[in-house]
Amino acid sequence: MPNLRDHLAFSAEQPKQVYQQIREHVRTMIVQGKLAPGVKLPSTQQLAKKWSVPAATVQTALAHLVKEGLLVRIRKRGTFVLDRNRRLERIGAYYDTSVWRNDGGSFKQAVHLEMLRLCQSKNIKLEAFFDARKPSQRTTPLPEVVAALEVRQIQALIATDVAASEAAWIDKLRVPTAIFVEAEHPAKVDLDFDQFVRLGIEKLKSSGCSSVGILSLRGPWKPSTGTGKSGKDQGVAFTDVFAEICEKYGVETSARWIKTADAFVEGKAQQDFGYEQFLQLWEGADHPDGLLVYPNSCAIGAITAILEKRIEVPEDLQLVLHKHRELDYLCPLEVSFLCSSVADVAEALLQQIMDQFEGKSRPQVIVPFSFEPAASLKVGRKKRVL
Repeated sequence: MPNLRDHLAFSAEQPKQVYQQIREHVRTMIVQGKLAPGVKLPSTQQLAKKWSVPAATVQTALAHLVKEGLLVRIRKRGTFVLDRNRRLERIGAYYDTSVWRNDGGSFKQAVHLEMLRLCQSKNIKLEAFFDARKPSQRTTPLPEVVAALEVRQIQALIATDVAASEAAWIDKLRVPTAIFVEAEHPAKVDLDFDQFVRLGIEKLKSSGCSSVGILSLRGPWKPSTGTGKSGKDQGVAFTDVFAEICEKYGVETSARWIKTADAFVEGKAQQDFGYEQFLQLWEGADHPDGLLVYPNSCAIGAITAILEKRIEVPEDLQLVLHKHRELDYLCPLEVSFLCSSVADVAEALLQQIMDQFEGKSRPQVIVPFSFEPAASLKVGRKKRVL
């Protein structure tokens, strides 16, 4: 039986994993105040011996509590209990250097500005970190971020629209993290791409389309769904998923009409992708009478190609285009817009951080789409391209 005066005394029980039991036990001791703020825990090896478990089990359990903001590890000093009443005061925001370029950073800009607004309202400082390295070099931590964490200059890190390789190292940081990423990730914030496809196909079918295609930067190398679910859909090729949804709604599609990216695309290349892929689609032997285009940057390129080819919309082709509600763009065509909200994305990212900081779980957050009211379409066409 554990010594009641030893708050770290612990014995594992079935059926839970041992690391989960250790995590919950130490968390309870902290929450109940039995491990006071500032207390230094014994070393990993000492705790492993104390609890008769492998050191790796202790490491895993305590890593979760570090993520939750209940513990802090200070290099060459040890692991300490943090003050649960401390405030969240400093958050880092990680971006590649395209964030302030007009050719591809508008979404990241909008999220950052909304994050600034939200943080200011909560008296939190938001500090940006820009990664000027080539995409192939971003698979390792940015030194500036690591240095800021070591001196506790920031207490958490948010990343917006990053590749899966960047998301991997960010998730390993020993602070609360939140990432807007399309790849599978435990604390992701993402747009509900499955919903986009379903709603788009429903709209085109109701408008009389019998065949549908899609231009999408969410290629087969990314998860097939935006719901973050694990199971049978995990790893299924996007082309197969799209075909299944088309079959469900009784519309025809073809592999020739499904244009996807085979690598992570950044900046102006997103518009170029939409332009080039639309031309390939239209100049093929046949083409659908309805088309979905995602995301908004890809849609801008597709619009350029449509105007260049003088295609009549909606007589020759009906369109459902993605748009961020706060980032309008010029579209002199009669189309339907499926909109997402930059404000919802920013709010979800910040809430992820705040929940982890308070020791709560960090579920994935999937942001839904909605159609733009028809009455606002004409207004959207007058605004400049971002």
